[in-house]
Amino acid sequence: MSGNMNLGITSSSVLTTYPQTMTCIVDGTNIIQVDFYGNRQRIGVTQSAYDELEKISNEYYNKLVELKVITPPKTSEEIQQEQTQLMADMLKEMQNMKREIEVLKNDQSTSCSTNAETKPAGHEPPCGSMGDGDECSEQGQ
Repeated sequence: MSGNMNLGITSSSVLTTYPQTMTCIVDGTNIIQVDFYGNRQRIGVTQSAYDELEKISNEYYNKLVELKVITPPKTSEEIQQEQTQLMADMLKEMQNMKREIEVLKNDQSTSCSTNAETKPAGHEPPCGSMGDGDECSEQGQ
């Protein structure tokens, strides 16, 4: 006995396989399987039928894309180009924000050194005071 006892196979066992045949016929554009009893089952189509169906499907697809009913998937080049543009836009926005921050910092430091009475009415004091005219004295200026 061999070591394959858990599979139920002994060394004296012989596995025999028999070839399986399948009978098929081409009926027009269909491929039909016929068994021993004459039963018929469609299992496929001919290459010409497939090619015709593929041609029609592509025509419909292209028409739907043209009418903008569907959008075709983006190519990897298009995706990469969009990502590059998005990164450039984000970098530009970050540079603008950095400039705005610098302008605000400079504006705040210059407004604290000016007299509060020269500010227009309705202007909120920049240094976080209550607007009593003593805005910069709280920050040591």
